[in-house]
Amino acid sequence: MNATAPKTFKATATRPLPGALIAAGVCVAALATAVAVLAVQGSPVIVVPALFISAATLWPAISLSKQVRAFPKVHVDSGGMTVSAQSHEWRILWEHATQVAVVPMHGLSNHGWLVVWPREGIAKPAPRPHFPEWRPELSAIKFCDLDLLGASRPEAIETIKKAAGPLWTDTPPRVEQRP
Repeated sequence: MNATAPKTFKATATRPLPGALIAAGVCVAALATAVAVLAVQGSPVIVVPALFISAATLWPAISLSKQVRAFPKVHVDSGGMTVSAQSHEWRILWEHATQVAVVPMHGLSNHGWLVVWPREGIAKPAPRPHFPEWRPELSAIKFCDLDLLGASRPEAIETIKKAAGPLWTDTPPRVEQRP
C-alpha cells in the first residue's frame, strides 16, 4: 500500500506474570520447608503436605510462565502484517484485505482488537493462543489484542494506519456485543 518502514512490535503485557511469580514462590517455599524438615529428621506429617503443595504449585507456575513467553510479535510493513508467536507465523497482505480497524472489546472503552476484514476466499488462520483468529460475530480476523502491545500501542496503531493506507477506517462496522 504505502511506503512504510518495516516495524516489529513485541507484546509486552504481562498479566499472567504476577500469578506465575506467586505460584513459583509458593512452590519454592513449600519445597524448602519439606527439605528443611527432612534435613532435621522431622515429622513426615509436615513433609508430605509440603511436598504436595510444592508439586501442586509447580504446574501453574510453569503454565503461566509459558503464557508470558508465548506473547506474539506483530510485524508491519508496506506489504502487510505478520504475527509470530513461538514457532508459528501468520501473514495477511494488504491486497488480501478490504478494511482494517480497531474494534472495542465487549464494551470496554479503552481496550481494543486490531481487526482485518479479508477479501472473499482468503484462508483463515488456524486457532492458536495469542494468534489471529476468525471471529464470526465480526465476519473478520481478530489480528491481535492491542492491550498486549503495552506502551507501544499508539505507535503500532499509527504505523498500521500508514501502512494500510485507504484500508484503515476509524469507524468499523457495528459489532453485536456478547453479554
